[in-house]
Amino acid sequence: MATSNFYNKNANSIFAVEIEDEWDYDDIKSNLKSIFENSKYSFLVLDESEKNYNRSYPGFAIGSLYTHVEVHGIEATINIIPIIRSGYYSGINLDWELEIETDYDMLNSVDDLTESMSIFNKSNKKYFDLFVSKCKSTKEEMIEYVEKIYSEYSIPLGVTAIFSNGETIYHKI
Repeated sequence: MATSNFYNKNANSIFAVEIEDEWDYDDIKSNLKSIFENSKYSFLVLDESEKNYNRSYPGFAIGSLYTHVEVHGIEATINIIPIIRSGYYSGINLDWELEIETDYDMLNSVDDLTESMSIFNKSNKKYFDLFVSKCKSTKEEMIEYVEKIYSEYSIPLGVTAIFSNGETIYHKI
């Protein structure tokens, strides 16, 4: 039984990196940390114990890239968490996760804001719609930034085919 080498949860491409040894892994991790620490967004380096586990594809959360969004007293923090995820057979891939923090909830989607913050949606519809729009554009801008950095340190791949036994063929993008 075969399986895909890379697990890609959110990124628009599979950002694959070939690594020969632990030094290659440490290099990519420190290079990405350094770039994110010097970005226009705030960056929080996470504790070494911050793992992003998937049974077959263990990962490491590099940190949390974040920014605050506020419109007329309605606030949220948009977090993009860059992740280095182990390949099943070899290599690593670079992925990310989204978290949106409000006073009410921790969300994984901008679309969840409407339900989570329904008190604002009903009482301040005009400002709430502007707030949601600003959150969406901020999220997209942050993802574009992270994936641009990823593409400089990896080989972006797409899936050409997945066979019934799980074997996957990739192509360069």
